[in-house]
Formats: sequence, structure tokens, C-alpha cells
Amino acid sequence: MIAHPSYLRIIGLARQSTGYAIERMLLQELEAEPDHWFEALTAITGDNPVQPEDDFDAAVEAWIAWGRQKGIISL
Repeated sequence: MIAHPSYLRIIGLARQSTGYAIERMLLQELEAEPDHWFEALTAITGDNPVQPEDDFDAAVEAWIAWGRQKGIISL
């Protein structure tokens, strides 16, 4: 899945975006319809708030909390 050309294009778009636009889009997508955007977010941001023991739902929550803490998404 993460090697899919569309997934990789989204990661590549982050270089051209400003104001955390791609990060905001992915985090909002995680809030609305959780999916596997974790690797893309890690590649784009260089961060990974997910703990090894986290399941899918905890990973979603970790990224949403990260986005709120960074001011990329609001409450």
C-alpha cells in the first residue's frame, strides 16, 4: 500500500506545500475516516508519535494529538 504511486505522490507533494497543508489534510482525513497514513506522516514530518505497543486506534489518536499540539489542526 505505501509503495502505491498515489501514496508516494502525496508524500512528494509535501515539498511543494506551504503552511502544513498536506499534513493538515492527512490529519483531517485520519479524524474523519481513519486509514493508514502513518508512514506518509512520518516521512513528511520526520516525527512519529506512535508507540510500538499502539494498535491502529491508538496510532490514529497519537497522530491527531500530535497535530493539535503542533497547531496544525484544531480541537
